[in-house]
Amino acid sequence: MFGLWQSQVRYFPGWRKACQSPRILKGNPTDEWSEDISQLPPDMQRLWLETREVAANYYGPNFANYASGTAWHAVLGRMYPQAPNPSVLREPKNLIVLARMVEYVSVENAPQLTVVRFGPNVNIEQNMPEDGPIRIHHVPEEPDLMWEHDQKYLLAMPGYLLPNDTRTPKAGSKAYKQFKTWSKQKPAYERNLDIPAYELWPLGPADTVVYRSTKWTDKRDNQKGAQEYIHQFGPDVVANMAPGEEAFVFEGGKLDMVAAGIIN
Repeated sequence: MFGLWQSQVRYFPGWRKACQSPRILKGNPTDEWSEDISQLPPDMQRLWLETREVAANYYGPNFANYASGTAWHAVLGRMYPQAPNPSVLREPKNLIVLARMVEYVSVENAPQLTVVRFGPNVNIEQNMPEDGPIRIHHVPEEPDLMWEHDQKYLLAMPGYLLPNDTRTPKAGSKAYKQFKTWSKQKPAYERNLDIPAYELWPLGPADTVVYRSTKWTDKRDNQKGAQEYIHQFGPDVVANMAPGEEAFVFEGGKLDMVAAGIIN
């Protein structure tokens, strides 16, 4: 870490309670990925085919179109690798809580998929070899998934403790409007946060993120409003991690947040 950034996060009471009850996974709109790999070098064609097969088995028939996207993430990550150098978390100006972070998948070791699952009660397959087609890692905490609109990144900080001090949100502020855009509800309060200036190491291309949200729910404490969503990132979105798994950051490409959800 390199000091602290002071920012603000806005969300409503009852949000954590409402997001404890997962529902059937719903897919956010994703790009239509090309199936034409004829222009790729032979080794990249093999990587594309092997990665798509692994992804198709993991995501299943309901999300069959995701497999091609995963394959392209793998190829683009191999052909245009990230420099293995750390960076520092860009200063957050205003943060809003979008959801609870449930899972993310990256392809830094493609055709193997790296799956990180968050939460104390997740199911981890037994006897899964480290060198198998899917490597699953467990993080005990299920963190808030936050959006920084000015800097265009998603931030999750497992184990981060929110301060108790809250105040009435300022109607009309940028974060206030962003929260209403996302949730179709008014935030109930806001608070200041001291965000560590994390040292971030690139993990490679980010493939998908699964989050649990009560966006578009009429009643804030409605358990039935909690819904799990899966979103596939577009090209050039990179997953970054702070040492000790203190923070995960997704940034790059055309990543953005609009009324329809997370887009690329």
